[in-house]
Amino acid sequence: MKKITVTQGLLQQFKSNPLTLILYGYITAMPNVELYQNGDSFATVVHNGKFYECTIASDDLNFVDEFVGSFSNCYAEFRMITPKVANYLATKYKFAYRVTCGLYVWNGQPLPYQCKGDLRPMSVDFAHLAASGTSYASVDDVVELLNMHPSSALYVDDKPVCWCLLHLEKSLGMLYTLPEYRKRGYALEVMTHLTNQVIANGDIPYATIVKGNVASENLALKYQLEYVCDVDYVAIDFCDKQ
Repeated sequence: MKKITVTQGLLQQFKSNPLTLILYGYITAMPNVELYQNGDSFATVVHNGKFYECTIASDDLNFVDEFVGSFSNCYAEFRMITPKVANYLATKYKFAYRVTCGLYVWNGQPLPYQCKGDLRPMSVDFAHLAASGTSYASVDDVVELLNMHPSSALYVDDKPVCWCLLHLEKSLGMLYTLPEYRKRGYALEVMTHLTNQVIANGDIPYATIVKGNVASENLALKYQLEYVCDVDYVAIDFCDKQ
């Protein structure tokens, strides 16, 4: 395994493969990403100011051992890895958490839904509201995302009542509708609006949806995202010696 320099050829390779879209997202969004390679195996790591966010685009367990074994005295999340890799890591490390998701990727077709609502970017003035709709992002996290990437919010009386953001790695996420505004079709509005923005920027829209979240799985099909495979998100606290 060696640290390598990103090339345009590699970027296009990562962009063209659903399983490496997350590598493309991190590399094009964050200037301090490190890319590692051994043959056809790739991995990235970046420090987000709090902990390490990592990807492993490989089922080669020797490569996995070498990459994951390089971490110590830190907290690291390994995102969009295959279930095979997650199962293997579970035999060697204690997970802080593990979540299995379905990977959904844009199928290349125009989005059929025509938006009608008052759709705008989510203002940083409402970052506290967006943070309240998720359990894993602080107000500062949301401000960072809003300053980095496009977002979409549907406003009623100049207040956002439904919204979606892009994560650091450019995946669609943090969709939330205020309880009193649900079942009005607003989620499809913001997802269509944001997905079209991602396409207009020359990127490939994608999302990972927690298995069993049937409402979001069905919604994804309406804005032309299709299921590709299952992926896992795991976290390891390398400071925990237990």
